[in-house]
Amino acid sequence: MTCFETGLAALLKVELWVKWASIAAPLVTALAIFVAVRQINAAKIENKRAIAHAAYDRYLDLCFENTHFSCGYTTPSDTENDDNLKYRWFVSKMLFAFEQILDVYADDEEWINTIESQLSRHKSHLAHSSTVNGGEWSEQLKSLINKVIDSHESNAIEEVVTEAEAVPA
Repeated sequence: MTCFETGLAALLKVELWVKWASIAAPLVTALAIFVAVRQINAAKIENKRAIAHAAYDRYLDLCFENTHFSCGYTTPSDTENDDNLKYRWFVSKMLFAFEQILDVYADDEEWINTIESQLSRHKSHLAHSSTVNGGEWSEQLKSLINKVIDSHESNAIEEVVTEAEAVPA
């Protein structure tokens, strides 16, 4: 036979396979553990993404159900009427959704721009919100809120200056 003549007969010996199996088993186990850890991490990330998308979807449903709140609400915050209380909860739900989104998409410019756009609609309330001023939100969300509030205040100052320049002396 050809295998006996070429030295391949050693592959037919059980002792050789037992030695190789004792070497290969830990390597196969390590590879299996590596793959399993990667799958678990990928599942965690995908789960967070699903939660973030669901939170934004709930926020959009809330906007659809409360269209009078979705573009901001202008009643003074010290007024205790039913709409004002509902609006505060509306904003809290919005901020909670944004916090979940930022937890997953912290560096995604499209999401950040979307969140800033939505926050700017509610900047008057956010500037006086006790939860915002109390630091109850994540650092990244607080940073975006402050950016929106600061741009609102600088725009208001520019408007006053422009109006003062327009008044004839």
